Amino acid sequence: MCRGEAPALEQFAQDNADSVTVVGVGAQDDLAFAERFVSQTGTTFPMLWSDSNESWRHFGVSRNSSVLLLDSGGNLADGGVGGFDPASLSDRLAALT
Repeated sequence: MCRGEAPALEQFAQDNADSVTVVGVGAQDDLAFAERFVSQTGTTFPMLWSDSNESWRHFGVSRNSSVLLLDSGGNLADGGVGGFDPASLSDRLAALT
């Protein structure tokens, strides 16, 4: 997610906390930058850090602002690249249920 998307994604995470777990995965810049990003944006959902970029390679992520939907077993259910859009994500989630 980018700085501009953080507030909307945070709101989405809070609004859907009963049915969806939002997790951010940082793999660019460095851990100190990621920690500042979380602090400055007020992000409260879990953020993971991977300095090896393995998490991105595992799921085929090639850039920031990728939204992947995983099932409860951690398997890719729906992948996508592009900016966070709450309406589109809600539609994608509904199609999976």
